[in-house]
Amino acid sequence: MPFQKGHGNLRTKESYIKQGQRMRGRIVSEETRKKLSIRLKGRKFSEEFKRRDSLAIKKLWKNKEYRQKMVDAHKGQIGWFKGKKRPEISGESHPNWMGDEVGYTGLHIWVRKNLGKPDKCEHCGSNGLNKQKIHLSN
Repeated sequence: MPFQKGHGNLRTKESYIKQGQRMRGRIVSEETRKKLSIRLKGRKFSEEFKRRDSLAIKKLWKNKEYRQKMVDAHKGQIGWFKGKKRPEISGESHPNWMGDEVGYTGLHIWVRKNLGKPDKCEHCGSNGLNKQKIHLSN
């Protein structure tokens, strides 16, 4: 049916819902994916939408089956930062850096982490003292 001025939108809410359900799970071409990506980038959501979406997600996570499904799906995955050094937030650039105001325990943790656990006495030079308590001098 061609568009007729003054007749408004001929589609109902139900027809839009049905169309969305038909598209769900459909495999689309790479070109279509790029077009959709460009179209949806930078869109702004209303505060009402953000609130409803947040409530829906919270309700979803209360479901035990859904939560277990998510846990099972992520089992065995390793975090992107696992085992990697992050120089941009280490040392003096870390937000918790205390400088000269570091305490006794913090200083000893730093020494053990950076210099290692000693197995030789600095005073007498004895080796193999790992069972006894040896202190590093600061």
